[in-house]
Amino acid sequence: TQSRSSAASDVYKRQGYIKSQPKASPAYKAAKYVAQNGCTIGAAQWTQTIQAYGGDQGDAVWHLTQMRTGKELVINSANQTLTLKGVFGC
Repeated sequence: TQSRSSAASDVYKRQGYIKSQPKASPAYKAAKYVAQNGCTIGAAQWTQTIQAYGGDQGDAVWHLTQMRTGKELVINSANQTLTLKGVFGC
């Protein structure tokens, strides 16, 4: 419903995209893993990490897009790395 959508949007704005995800979700687990291992990961390794936690390639792309839109992720095209920003201590 509209009110549920608005409530989810409010949580996203307050907490950021990745922290608004369920802790059991592949994206949340993958982001936490990246944070615990230096905050930067190769683009291909991101997809593999999402898959290791039960997601698929579509999930990997979707969550990257959402995290980038929320300014929680910086993409370095030159060396094809992804760096978390402002989440889980990064």
